Amino acid sequence: MRGILYYALWRYKDIPLDKAPVVYFDLEAEGSGVLASTLLEFLTLLALDKEPNLGKYEAGGLGIGSSPRNQELRDWLEHYYGLHAAEDPNEIVQRARSQYPALPLLYPAAERSHPGHH
Repeated sequence: MRGILYYALWRYKDIPLDKAPVVYFDLEAEGSGVLASTLLEFLTLLALDKEPNLGKYEAGGLGIGSSPRNQELRDWLEHYYGLHAAEDPNEIVQRARSQYPALPLLYPAAERSHPGHH
């Protein structure tokens, strides 16, 4: 069973909330960190209907099962923002972590000790 994840907007250097990065906190102490550069990017990750493992999406994902409301989210994203589910979720995560590197202590210990190995 996967741990419980919480997501939040990070008020990084007084960035307005619509530009704030999204971070995750794993209550099972498996790691926390930046997940997306903006709320809209985060919504494209949510539209995958997959749960990240330590901030990474595995091929095929760790599917949490198809949620009944996922299609509603996808339709809403497309209608209001012209967005779709992320095609390369790990690229979004890595770009966000490169853009907001001031949160290194929240990443899993293994990633801190081997930053180039993802």
